[in-house]
Amino acid sequence: MTRIYLHALGGGHGHLRRALGLSRALRARNAEVLVGVPADHPGRAALRSAGIPTLGLTRAAPRPTRARIGPRDAFVVDALPRGVVGELEDLDTGSCPRVLIRRLLRNPAGTEKYSRVIDVEPVEKGRGFGPVIAPSLQPAAAEVILVGGDPALDAFLRRLAARLHRAGVEASLHCRRRGLGGTSPLEPVGLRGARCVVGAAGYHLVHEARAVGVHHLALPRPRRFDDQHTRARAFARTPSSPEDLLRVLAEICSGHIEPRQPEPTRSFTELAEDLLSALESPR
Repeated sequence: MTRIYLHALGGGHGHLRRALGLSRALRARNAEVLVGVPADHPGRAALRSAGIPTLGLTRAAPRPTRARIGPRDAFVVDALPRGVVGELEDLDTGSCPRVLIRRLLRNPAGTEKYSRVIDVEPVEKGRGFGPVIAPSLQPAAAEVILVGGDPALDAFLRRLAARLHRAGVEASLHCRRRGLGGTSPLEPVGLRGARCVVGAAGYHLVHEARAVGVHHLALPRPRRFDDQHTRARAFARTPSSPEDLLRVLAEICSGHIEPRQPEPTRSFTELAEDLLSALESPR
């Protein structure tokens, strides 16, 4: 049995959503997984309810030391090479190989410390990306989906929703900071059947839209780690102004812009297999 420690610290829900999907896929392949998460994160309960052991990390004790995680065959990090508060810098993992699950970051310093890197967000066209979360493939609540994420974005999208309502456009607003409209904080918004989604350019929303085949009008947000501007330019449409957003949205809803075609995405099963294969290959 392969014993894996998965470090899933980040600023939002994305790391825990990926940790949940990856842990399930690894456990299905007879791997033992311990997930390091913020001790007070509400999403920790979802991991526990799935029977996945967690290591609660705090600001006072953020380092997943060998004494805390026990004997491991792999030390896997998603996706911040140095950790959120530098907790992984100069961390002694012994002979345990370090694996980085890489996505687009503003500062990827520290990547060179990893013996293996798995890229889940290649910018090059035609390369496999993901995985994304399966519930995002569920039917959308409206033809236009508005996904918030911070107070300023939420306020803008509420104004946009009101304007679309007055214009007779069906829109559904989801403010993530309030728990995705009351649902689990680890559960994404259904997108299948929507014409367009408007929201930030975070990892999950961008690639869920690609996987389902929904136009994404991206509003990149300033983030400490996440490179939302590069992601938006590579994988979505970025309106130049609120007026431009409304113009493009009207063209999409009227059918003047062709529907977006779904793109093939990797599954958590494939990611788990990539990870286990990387551990078996020579360094």
